[in-house]
Amino acid sequence: MKSKTSLDCDGLSSKLIKSVDEYISIPLTRVVNLSLASGIVPNAMKFAKVIPIFKSGNVNTISNYRPISILPVVSKLLEKVVANKFAKFINDTNQYYEHQYGFRADNSTIHPIIHLLNRVAQENDTKDKKLTMAVFLDLSKSFDTINHDILLTKFDRMGIRGTAKKWFESYLSDRRQCTFTHGTMSTLNLIHYGVSEGSILGPILFLLYINDIGRATTLPVLSFADDTTVSVSSASVEYLYTRMNTELIALSQWFMSKKLCLNALKTKYVIFRPFSNKRIPVNIKNVINSQIIERISNNSSCKRFTFLGVHIDEFIC
Repeated sequence: MKSKTSLDCDGLSSKLIKSVDEYISIPLTRVVNLSLASGIVPNAMKFAKVIPIFKSGNVNTISNYRPISILPVVSKLLEKVVANKFAKFINDTNQYYEHQYGFRADNSTIHPIIHLLNRVAQENDTKDKKLTMAVFLDLSKSFDTINHDILLTKFDRMGIRGTAKKWFESYLSDRRQCTFTHGTMSTLNLIHYGVSEGSILGPILFLLYINDIGRATTLPVLSFADDTTVSVSSASVEYLYTRMNTELIALSQWFMSKKLCLNALKTKYVIFRPFSNKRIPVNIKNVINSQIIERISNNSSCKRFTFLGVHIDEFIC
């Protein structure tokens, strides 16, 4: 654990816990072992203190704040133990979607970037010089909208049952949070959906929640956590739009069935083409739930897009 001074709901910090570890390691081990054996996570480990951090814009607009959750220090120790065992089980049984590159060992943002650009180049090198349309899907508050019942049903299919499943049911249930700002703490409120921001298990649970996204479309899907990209290639621009709009309907329905919200305003698309090509004349649009998606092109107001930290435009070098 990093030595942080931020205080949880009990007034404890990881720096404090680490300074007395030789005195508390035995009782902490006892607590962790009892939790794993019984399938019960103590309620005292399920409180979160949320601190709103201002990003930009109007200070009176709630959406302009990023909520930072500070979880009980001891709970993060328990989560770390479970996360190590859980990740090993998932890897050993080969359960992750093969093109999910987020929060996984030996994977980084460079993998989906290379995968996408390599496909664009290969398709353009074909005899008919195919163009590639890529749509970069954006999800709103993806970690906060996870439905616990849907997640636990997925666990059954993965072979996680008995005490192990009971532990996760306990971990997800009866979680509470309060908001701390300007030296004042709100009352505790029950959390019905989502996984805790800043938790160790949260990213793993989210990956499993969207693990079957590859079945939602016939197009290739690249994922880095909740950043999802789908693409289609063809020499016909009209076919690109027709096919992509059909697949976007299927994807939108899949996300809705999982209680996840596609944000059409932040979703963008690109038609990759050689620099020598003339402007692509097309009146068709890509849409999500009747909302037109913005195209990234040299002739639009948005000429480039940041894809996993890399700026890209429509031109193939």
